[in-house]
Amino acid sequence: MLQLNASVNFYMFHGGTNFGYTNGAMSKVPGRYNVRVTSYDYNAPLTESGDTTEKYFAIRDVMSKYVELPSDPVPPNSPKWKSTVDIQMKTRISLFDNLEQFSKCVERKLPSLMEHFNQSEGFILYQLQWSGPLHNISLYGVHDRATVFVDRQKIGSINRMQSLNGSLILPIDLVNQLNVRPDKGYTISILVENLGRVNHGSYMAVDFKGINCMVLLDGKNVNLEGWTVCPLPLDSVQPALQNMANLRYPPSGSPFTPSIFCGSFRKLNGDDTFLDPRGWEKGIAYLNEVNLGRYWPTE
Repeated sequence: MLQLNASVNFYMFHGGTNFGYTNGAMSKVPGRYNVRVTSYDYNAPLTESGDTTEKYFAIRDVMSKYVELPSDPVPPNSPKWKSTVDIQMKTRISLFDNLEQFSKCVERKLPSLMEHFNQSEGFILYQLQWSGPLHNISLYGVHDRATVFVDRQKIGSINRMQSLNGSLILPIDLVNQLNVRPDKGYTISILVENLGRVNHGSYMAVDFKGINCMVLLDGKNVNLEGWTVCPLPLDSVQPALQNMANLRYPPSGSPFTPSIFCGSFRKLNGDDTFLDPRGWEKGIAYLNEVNLGRYWPTE
């Protein structure tokens, strides 16, 4: 192509990052949904931080055979800052115990979607007070990832990338606990995450976020029961950090529930740096009041 003086386009030539919740998603056929990653590095010749790679110099070598390249030297890669001490996450804020810090919850019947609250991104929490035996929780029309808890105990997750619908079986020890206290109520919590809006194609207009269809408890449709719905954009966690004196903490020995972990560090120069989330579970990272984006372990 270069011998014929043809044009060559690179996608991408320079890597980049979509910060916050703006990663986007694809849905080319009904029922199919794939999340785009926050990083747009795409193995580009220049990395997200503008550093050159072996691929960059290989491309440059080939092009030099057909066109005259500038005589100026290639700029060196920028220095990187690395913390010399571990950053301790000293503060933990339990989301379920401090909902009023992050949301204005309302009583609603289902389906009740993010769009009903003029919410574009983030999470939405559905909670229902229930009593009696329970073995199975089924969700239909999950957009996009639902994590289910019964009395703060995590039951499992349903991910739209695998299926819009799914059923979760309660562990036998929890079933037994509920069976021996049939008159005592408990809380079912369903935390739904918007993994990214479909950003091109004909399905952009029908990508509503939340539980789009129904919830079944042991086969019974409970959409018309008294749900508490809490929109959780989580654009920033600063309001909660500025109100630490009024935070509530989970009961001692209770199961782990979604939480915000906070730590601090000092960076004394202007060098680039990166956050390495390897070894963490799924979540979102904030730096001061900036939402850096999602992290999610890969296999």
